[in-house]
Amino acid sequence: MEKKQPFDLALVGCGDVAGSYLDNVGSADSVRITKLMDVNGETAKTLSEKYGIPWTDSYEDVLRDESIYGVIISTPHNLHYPMVVQAAEAGKRILCDKPISSNVADGAKMIEECRRLGASLSVNYALRYVTCILKMKEIIEAGCLGKIYYIKTELLTRKYDGYWEKGWRKRVTTDWRRSMEKAGGGVLLMNSSHTLDWLHFITGLKAVTTTGFSGTYKKYEKPIEVEDTAAGVMRLDNGGIMQVTALSAFPVNYNDTTIITGDRGVIENINGIVRIYLNEPCGGYKASEWINIDTGENGNDHGTAYGRYLQKWGEMQADGSGVPVTGEDALYALKVVKDVYGL
Repeated sequence: MEKKQPFDLALVGCGDVAGSYLDNVGSADSVRITKLMDVNGETAKTLSEKYGIPWTDSYEDVLRDESIYGVIISTPHNLHYPMVVQAAEAGKRILCDKPISSNVADGAKMIEECRRLGASLSVNYALRYVTCILKMKEIIEAGCLGKIYYIKTELLTRKYDGYWEKGWRKRVTTDWRRSMEKAGGGVLLMNSSHTLDWLHFITGLKAVTTTGFSGTYKKYEKPIEVEDTAAGVMRLDNGGIMQVTALSAFPVNYNDTTIITGDRGVIENINGIVRIYLNEPCGGYKASEWINIDTGENGNDHGTAYGRYLQKWGEMQADGSGVPVTGEDALYALKVVKDVYGL
């Protein structure tokens, strides 16, 4: 298939997260979404009318369409594997929404099948491209923290009871989020796997040994099989330690905090506000005092990170340099989550 720019993409799955792509693709000039697909035609039609993009309820029609360069797979997690393999067999480039799959075995098979078929696979962990996270990466890569030996990340948030059926946008009613088989996990997988990915991205470190606990502690009108509370401890590949805590049944939307400590200093990100404390000057920053890092007016811009991910993907497709987030990257995050679950 001949390369071109902007690359024409089909958005497959018009549920909750579809809006994050459609609201932000306009900021990317390397790609555009030219077709919407959902097995529920009314769901696809509703977005088609809002965004002015043609729709279909047939995945086969998308895969047969030679004008479509690549597909964004934005379906329930357990459908990622079969739909990605179908796209690979059809010669499409693939942007799979996170997580890579609901289970490690399917994620590993997906990577192997794409490799066998010569298909380009990327998994959308867009939060790598949040402005404050990119600033943290810059500071760490400058060596300002020295050797990192301790990371702590904590998400304390509240998902309203109806989230498990309606998601955040409340556009579509489904049951897959509450199912362990279909979703693969709760708050740790759906939310904190983003953090596991971007921590690897900015530090280069991976968990090599993981232990943890998870459970469902809130009473829901309709019971859920996935966890609303999880905590894990990991040994990093440089010998350091990482702690991860995630709650989606906290009484309020309270805190999203990450602290990264090295032998030369510490950097923290609390709800998108970044500051550092250094033992010696580095990168133009003074030592022995807390310094707030300027990340601009929209430093915690989670939504617009989707546009930057799409832009980066299109640029890398054009120059043949690969993809922003590989299947192997995403499989790592999934394995850590499943290790916390003890699965």
